[in-house]
Amino acid sequence: MIRHPKRTLFFVMFFAACTFICFRIQPSNSTHNRQSRHVVEQNFMEITRFPTPKKSNESFGVRLPCHPLENITKPYYLYIKDNMTGIDKTFFKLNDSKITEIPMDFSTSGHHICSWTVPRIFFAVLSVANASASRLEIRETWASEFYTESWRQLSQRRIAFFFGGAGLSSAQLRSLQDESARFGDIVVGDFNDTYDNLSLKMAVVISWVAQYCPNIEAMVKIDMDTFVNVDALLHLLKELPTDAHKNYVYGNRYNNDQAPVMRTGVWRVPKTIYPFEFFPQYVYGHSYVISGSAVKLLAKSFPYFPIIPNEDAFVTGIMSLVLNITRLDKSAFADLTKEDAVLTFDRGIDVTVVMKKEKREVVWSTLRRKKCKSV
Repeated sequence: MIRHPKRTLFFVMFFAACTFICFRIQPSNSTHNRQSRHVVEQNFMEITRFPTPKKSNESFGVRLPCHPLENITKPYYLYIKDNMTGIDKTFFKLNDSKITEIPMDFSTSGHHICSWTVPRIFFAVLSVANASASRLEIRETWASEFYTESWRQLSQRRIAFFFGGAGLSSAQLRSLQDESARFGDIVVGDFNDTYDNLSLKMAVVISWVAQYCPNIEAMVKIDMDTFVNVDALLHLLKELPTDAHKNYVYGNRYNNDQAPVMRTGVWRVPKTIYPFEFFPQYVYGHSYVISGSAVKLLAKSFPYFPIIPNEDAFVTGIMSLVLNITRLDKSAFADLTKEDAVLTFDRGIDVTVVMKKEKREVVWSTLRRKKCKSV
């Protein structure tokens, strides 16, 4: 075959020109890198916005609960009845005139906590001044969904930490004021914050809630060392017979038919204040619920009855008997005598648990993995 020299030269020049043009229009490495980085950033934002669900643990033979009450035994409540043998029932009535002063002056009032929107449930945590680190852990774990990013509380759940300011140093009071300015969940009353004064402190707390959060459905009293499965607790409250019993307290019943009164030690009760050897039936003070209407009734009645030591026995036993408030029992609330309490809490068997050596962050991490739909 004979090759045409001019045609061959033309094809060579045409190929060289095309190669040159393609080389010139190809993006530089820097432009290419910027485009690649933009794609990566877009993908990262999408991953951040819509995280990939974690694989289920069911492959390991662990079936996670699909409903908060799945592992909580029925019935969801039992009625508490008293054995009043040896107790004069006439003692359990209000006086005709005021005999007790409930101090309602607050250096840090927290009046705004229920004012932005109307909450359904209020969590009252009895705290002490030097426990700021534990309070922050509570805010960042079981109570974290109560807050916005700016630490405002706008949901149907609210929380406040309560203190007695009398006897605190100026430095402690300033520290609580600073904490209030940041988180907005501090209430400091005008009373001595001592163990002997816990019943008075609780009377102040209930009176504060009645005054500043009058429209709540229920108040939950919590100790600082107690962890709460909020979703499970709120589902449990939906099971209560509130139509028949608007005034109720709800918790884990003290496990003796007749709860003995101590005359010595930290739980001592002088005979001059309470002359009987047994308390009415009451629920443990680590965590319990008081209906909104019972909160108002208690607050109105405290001035007409003596303050008696042992806060849980006083509020959920004595005052509930005085005011004919229905007492409901459920073992799913915290009890110090339970063995493997955190384990049963992690399994969804209990709604509250007393923390001993466990870390809140660890319990919270476990709870979040098993979390069910909020209410």
